[in-house]
Amino acid sequence: MTTPRLVVSIALFLMLLAAGCAATNRPSIAASPPDTPPPDTALPAPTTATARVLGANEVSTTASTSIPTTVPTALPTSIPPALCASPAPNATGRIESERLLEISGLVAATTHDGFWAHNDGGDATLYAVGPAGEDLGEVTIEGVEAFDLEDIAVRQAKAGPQIVLADIGDNTFSRGLDHQLLFVDEPTVAMDAIAARVAVISYPDGPHNAEVLLIDSEWNQIMVVTKEDGLPDTDQSVLREANLYVGDLPVRVDGTPSNPTPIEMWHAGTIDLPALRERSTETKAHPFDVLELSGLATGGDVSPDGRTIALRTYGSVWLWPRPANTGVADVILEEPCEAQAAFELQGEALAFIDNNRWATVAEGQNMPLHVVASSR
Repeated sequence: MTTPRLVVSIALFLMLLAAGCAATNRPSIAASPPDTPPPDTALPAPTTATARVLGANEVSTTASTSIPTTVPTALPTSIPPALCASPAPNATGRIESERLLEISGLVAATTHDGFWAHNDGGDATLYAVGPAGEDLGEVTIEGVEAFDLEDIAVRQAKAGPQIVLADIGDNTFSRGLDHQLLFVDEPTVAMDAIAARVAVISYPDGPHNAEVLLIDSEWNQIMVVTKEDGLPDTDQSVLREANLYVGDLPVRVDGTPSNPTPIEMWHAGTIDLPALRERSTETKAHPFDVLELSGLATGGDVSPDGRTIALRTYGSVWLWPRPANTGVADVILEEPCEAQAAFELQGEALAFIDNNRWATVAEGQNMPLHVVASSR
């Protein structure tokens, strides 16, 4: 849901546009990941690790018990140049649906040309969107009550793609253990409604506010990246490191709203968003940066081939290449590269269209749909 500081941030928006922000050159990056997929097995809980931006002459020493012993525990410090050396975002159209006012999640569709999207909050509806934002209809998810839907992802199951909606928002840290995931077999635009299977996720250390769901279909895991802009009665700064929580997906999720499938999450480490914000050239051009909100994690996705991971904030898009025999949860704790990002004041949605293109869109009425094509 929209942060309480949004009103203040918008007031500062015009001031920042007048002042302008200087952009710096992006760091040079090199080397590409292997193509061999990792084994399709669940992993043990990794050890806690903290990600940070590496210096030019440093080598990563982050290790995780989830990486097989035959694979080096340190990932390359260089990143393929084409991954982030992409052209500027291109607006391909605008969101036509008058009901899509707070797009918080976006994912590429396989049953039609375009995307599935959903609103922020309690609207348990999948909206079919064309490649240029066309309104192709909507599908109601029956029998469930959503509280704060924040992201959407695809699980590649044996029976076909499953759409997973993440009801994981918790701005007041009061939901306890009722954070839930809604699983539906991917519908078609001809359908009016579809029933969902439900899983509840529980964190080991109490409730969290989050807007990012990532699915590693190859290793059968889900990941949640938290968005927490400071807790009451603490002396922590507004922007904190994002917590990464991981859970093993059962082979089948067959829970109901009254008897949901439980998924236990574990804390896998942290993503140093303050350090990424300081390094970012895009974030510093965003009005939310005045209140240190531009670096909060608001959306993410994994490419269809599983080789690239994307995490967006209000101001930036960060990309990670995924080497062979390495889980998504381990890769995202390493150093990313920064891609060009469209200016979106309240941007919370990102989806890979294919392995080399991704789209972003912001909350609001008839917002532009931005597409970036990697030169890889």
